[in-house]
Amino acid sequence: MTSDPTAHGAHDSFGDIELPLGALWGAQTERARRNFQVSGTRLPTEFICALALIKAAAAKANARLDLLPHASADAIVTAALAVARGEHADQFPLDVFQTGSGTSTHMNVNEVIATLASRTLGVTVHANDHVNMCQSSNDCIRVRFTSARYWRCAARCCRRWTRSSMSCATRNAPGRG
Repeated sequence: MTSDPTAHGAHDSFGDIELPLGALWGAQTERARRNFQVSGTRLPTEFICALALIKAAAAKANARLDLLPHASADAIVTAALAVARGEHADQFPLDVFQTGSGTSTHMNVNEVIATLASRTLGVTVHANDHVNMCQSSNDCIRVRFTSARYWRCAARCCRRWTRSSMSCATRNAPGRG
């Protein structure tokens, strides 16, 4: 597909596409990266973290329901938690301005987690069929925004929390400023 030593290839229903060397994302993310270069502003880290945690929870639930093999679920959970910790923050290059439902970011997270899980298992973990099993962008993105607001609030609170006996939840309760 390519003779460029700084690229590697991916394939989707639209055909072949070159990815930058070292990219953990796939074809859908690369197409979005090329087509939605609007502001140069990426989504906040908390959004990626929240979406990765949703992916970990979904993998566990799908394994419990015997919809996803347990080995695949374990690899997805491990990869998703690594993403949630920010270990692969450079793998989320998409502009904040993109398609309306957040599908591009959703697939970016799916593709990165799938690549990491595939490397762990030594077999293909599919971004849509496995990582995204029983989920939709419309639901995940909405939950992600709510979760991200929580994580941002908790992080801000915990940074200010010194030796006080109040928990983060108490400190941010209505009327507590």
